[in-house]
Amino acid sequence: GNSITSSQVNHDKNFAFLEFRCVDECTNALVFDGTILQGQNLRIRRPNGYASLLTVVENNKLNPPTVPPGGGFIHKDNPHKLFIGGIPCYLNESQVSYLNITA
Repeated sequence: GNSITSSQVNHDKNFAFLEFRCVDECTNALVFDGTILQGQNLRIRRPNGYASLLTVVENNKLNPPTVPPGGGFIHKDNPHKLFIGGIPCYLNESQVSYLNITA
């Protein structure tokens, strides 16, 4: 099945947050940083505010994404999430979820 369980796309800035079904698949996807898709260089990274799995385990908690006033998401302390920048602006959330960026 698909390793990506959900995606949130920001079309104005050509990026998305992807959530993976397991931490290992999420970590493995980092090797695709720099891949060219439709002439655009993909940037694949942990989201800002990401805490290493060790830190999350030590704190014994996972903080879910929070919705700030005005919408949008802030992704904190979730080892299942990745930032992917440089996506083509015409891709919707379903299409981004099916990108083959898993090793």
